[in-house]
Amino acid sequence: MPTAPLYNAQGEAIGEAELPAALFGAPVRLDLIQRAVDAELWNRRQGTSSTKTRTAVRGGGRKPFRQKGTGRARQGSIRAPHFRTGGVAHGPHPVDFRRGLPRKVRQQAFRAALSAKAESESVRVLEGIDLGGISTQAMRRFLDAVGAEGKTLLILAERHDTVYLSARNLPDVRVKQWGGVSTRELINAEVLLFSQAVIRSLAGDADVVEAATAPAEAPQPRARRARKTTAAEPETQIAVAELPADEPEAAVDLVAAETAEPEDAAAADEASEPSQS
Repeated sequence: MPTAPLYNAQGEAIGEAELPAALFGAPVRLDLIQRAVDAELWNRRQGTSSTKTRTAVRGGGRKPFRQKGTGRARQGSIRAPHFRTGGVAHGPHPVDFRRGLPRKVRQQAFRAALSAKAESESVRVLEGIDLGGISTQAMRRFLDAVGAEGKTLLILAERHDTVYLSARNLPDVRVKQWGGVSTRELINAEVLLFSQAVIRSLAGDADVVEAATAPAEAPQPRARRARKTTAAEPETQIAVAELPADEPEAAVDLVAAETAEPEDAAAADEASEPSQS
């Protein structure tokens, strides 16, 4: 089980904290880390640079002067690239630089980056941060007490305005929430400071720790559509459901009573029929 130094809210060392082996004890795959960092850098490119060619520049539809007899080179449009108000030849155009990366590769690269930092003893765990208010000097003293020198990445479980505002003017310190940290940020940081709440949530959250090793769920069969029934079928089904199993004669009488027409209705039908003489 990998461990890291544990500090209290005043920056005093109080022992060791255990780190989840699934995240901080994985094999260090430098090739996967490189693929994840390259993909992130490519995805950060906007690709929105654009220029207008001679066909996109407004105007220039009329020939500037006649073809022959002027002693000048023939011209077909004043929007050609060699004119001052013309279009741009071979200029940049919008490009999509996004590069996809398989989910398992991203997960393994993230675990490899955390494991590399744990092996190099660059991980610290904090019980809390007590600055006594928003103060950049207090934050600097706290970081010096926990041995955070150089580029430092402070990872919290939730947003903490006091910590964020206190570290905002420190050029080598970045404050992030867990869930918004990338592999490139882990690699660039020389020291990783984790709040103890993050470590506890990772140790107890099986979905986060075992996301890459969990087997895929088998596809569920599609539910068959219910057969359409007529209006008379529900009444027949209800009657059958209420049939007594031990009295067959009563069952027959019950079905007959359910399906027979009322006597008054039958009498009304006979009265409405014309008499034949």
